[in-house]
Amino acid sequence: MKKYTFVLLVFLMGICFTIVISGKYTIASTHPLDIERLADAVTESDGRITEWSLYARENLNFSTDKGFTTYVESMQRENPDFRWEYTQNNESLEFKGLIEHASGVEMIKVVTTKDDNHQSYVIYEFRGNKWNHLTKQSIQNHYLPKLKNHFAGEPFIFSCIKGEFSDTLDGVLSKQSNKLLSILEANELESLKENDFYSISAFSNKFEQFVPTDNQNMNLQLGLRKKGLGTQTTFVIGTPILMVEY
Repeated sequence: MKKYTFVLLVFLMGICFTIVISGKYTIASTHPLDIERLADAVTESDGRITEWSLYARENLNFSTDKGFTTYVESMQRENPDFRWEYTQNNESLEFKGLIEHASGVEMIKVVTTKDDNHQSYVIYEFRGNKWNHLTKQSIQNHYLPKLKNHFAGEPFIFSCIKGEFSDTLDGVLSKQSNKLLSILEANELESLKENDFYSISAFSNKFEQFVPTDNQNMNLQLGLRKKGLGTQTTFVIGTPILMVEY
């Protein structure tokens, strides 16, 4: 089976972003969250959500190893219920904390490099397998306030949903992708379309964040895959870009 990878401009496990993301994501906003808009679009398209995730990252400035250690110790004190792990290799040091909730898994990761540039960053992620009103409450009442405490500024939040469509008829990729784009009022910018796989980049005014490209701004990526005749169609959708391979 072929494996397609979205051409992301982010090194997921690397040190720094190579993209410029514009727009403002207001944590205290009373408007629906981006991930809620994605979930509503999936539900309206008769899709089933199997996984969701929120991902935020911020660069840190440490002039010494002691600064990094002090930051990590502070993070551990603020999150005493987390299971903390320390790992290192020739290139970097990493502290990762995990805790499981009824609504999902919460992760904090602090990384610093060993090179002369001494680059550091913190990642805060919340993910789960069920989407319901309790999930939305947990995001609003727990994740977002905690995000505000852990980050100095207003970070960019990457929202992603994976799921399935039960429709097994021919043309399901075209049908479901068009429906999702229509619900989200998104204009298709670039795409790769084959019999069993669709990869689409688009722009929607429903989302405030966007990635500037050569010609237009982009803030939505969608992938759909049909594995064979009579099988379900899997999908992944995210804003402003996808943070996963598909």
